Amino acid sequence: MTVLRHYTMTAVEGRADDLRVALQGLAAKVGALPQSLKAELFSDPDAPGTFVFIEHWASVADHKQAGAMLG
Repeated sequence: MTVLRHYTMTAVEGRADDLRVALQGLAAKVGALPQSLKAELFSDPDAPGTFVFIEHWASVADHKQAGAMLG
């Protein structure tokens, strides 16, 4: 069973592009980890500056191990 972690983040006024770039970089790093199945980033068309970041893992243990590698 795939384990998903999701985060919803909203940028400070006027900083949506900065947050988008930072999250795209994070998605690339997470997606490149050997434990990661993939990482996705979505923007909310009804809430400019709000993003949903989703991580896909094979197990909770894989998520924890990868977190230690990023931290």
